[in-house]
Amino acid sequence: MSLDISHNFDSKVNKTLDLHGLFHKFCNNPHDNNILIDIRYFKVLVSNNMPIELIQDYFCNVLEKTLTTNTKYMIHANVESMSLFDFNKYQAFILNIISVFRNKFANKLGQCYLYKTSSLFKILHSFFKKFMTKEDLACIIFVKEESTE
Repeated sequence: MSLDISHNFDSKVNKTLDLHGLFHKFCNNPHDNNILIDIRYFKVLVSNNMPIELIQDYFCNVLEKTLTTNTKYMIHANVESMSLFDFNKYQAFILNIISVFRNKFANKLGQCYLYKTSSLFKILHSFFKKFMTKEDLACIIFVKEESTE
């Protein structure tokens, strides 16, 4: 069962944060083995000319730190602003991260909860079948947002 942590994602992106704040908003471990990722802050880091390698290293460091006290990690990712253009633009980064997961963090992913996904993102899920194992794909869960009406 998923924790309801979607409320931990900002309603608006704070572009005035310092570099440390931007990295923390992009990826952090607020509790136990739960890692929060907010794609919107990844895009802010990239738009500020942050090298992709540095962003990847930061992400891996958060995972490594989490795994020092846990056998598995859970990802909760806000992907609300991910478009087809973004997917194409960051495809090399995405494929590289998948490779790192496969080699460095094999069998460590518990679940990957994706919040605020578009139908396009769900279609791209089939693309990942080429690069991810069935076990890893089974860990991906699309979280439906509760209606606020």
